[in-house]
Amino acid sequence: MRSKILTVVAGNFGYECYTALEVGGVKCIWFERDEDGYLLLNVKMPTLAQRPRAEIERNTWTVSSGAHEVLCPPSGRLVEVKYENGDRFRVEFFILESSEEFASRYPHVARFKELPEYPLTAVEIYETIAGAGVSFTPRGITSPEGGHVGGNFFRNFRGASISIGANPRKV
Repeated sequence: MRSKILTVVAGNFGYECYTALEVGGVKCIWFERDEDGYLLLNVKMPTLAQRPRAEIERNTWTVSSGAHEVLCPPSGRLVEVKYENGDRFRVEFFILESSEEFASRYPHVARFKELPEYPLTAVEIYETIAGAGVSFTPRGITSPEGGHVGGNFFRNFRGASISIGANPRKV
């Protein structure tokens, strides 16, 4: 993967931000660098189901036998895992070649189009935690409590772009 990354989760944009989501202080979606400086994706999928879920550790996918449906074309740019109870995880990588392409894909935050360097790798992250009623998409977040935490652009932020103060075992 290229050395620059734009993460898009819950309607927020993190450029060179290495932790996209944490729950209860536990990293759920984050990047780290290998010895050559390349970014590696890590995902620990929160769930209320108390069953093993899909994980990514340093770009290596592990999908438990309880997955209902797995979508992963040979290119590896997209992985989607669905479970019987409605839990879902999806990550999709693509290249944004220019600020115009950024503005076209994300017109609601076009004001940020000049902030990243192009071309860059972008990753859109989707997650549904069925029993909690929480769902993240690149456009926003839904939860039983309502509210919206979107339209933000973080650059070189060392904390979590999104941090939820819940117990990760209960979300």
